[in-house]
Parts: sequence; structure tokens; C-alpha cells
Amino acid sequence: MKYYFTFGQAHYTTDGYPMMNNWVTVIANDYGEARELFIEKFTSLYMENPDKFAFQYEEKDFESEYFPKGEFMLITS
Repeated sequence: MKYYFTFGQAHYTTDGYPMMNNWVTVIANDYGEARELFIEKFTSLYMENPDKFAFQYEEKDFESEYFPKGEFMLITS
């Protein structure tokens, strides 16, 4: 299943890139595994702390038109 993680206005990578209007896609078996992969392979490496994101969406609830910069990264298990 695909899960999408989005960011708010004050979310920047550790090198200063603004994550607002981007998302990170995670392909995982379930909601919990998706969050674990996201933290392990993205926020732990690129954000100032592992809880630095706004929302986690399931594929059926995600509307990409609200995030015009597009996908920043694809993570798979």
C-alpha cells in the first residue's frame, strides 16, 4: 500500500530546503510500518527530528493537487 507524508510551512530539511508543498511516498504493508520506514529512511536522516512532518495519508485520502512541488522521495521496504 502507498502512504503519503506531508509537511507544513515551518518544515525544512537540515540543509535548509523548504518541504512545504512536497510529499514523501512510502510503500509499506500497513500504516505503522509506513511511519517506521519514513522515520528511518527520511526524517532521521534529513530533518532536525524524527517527528518533523505534518500528516500521514493513506492513498485513498491523499490529494496531490494540494502539494504542487510534488513527490520529494519514494521509500520502499
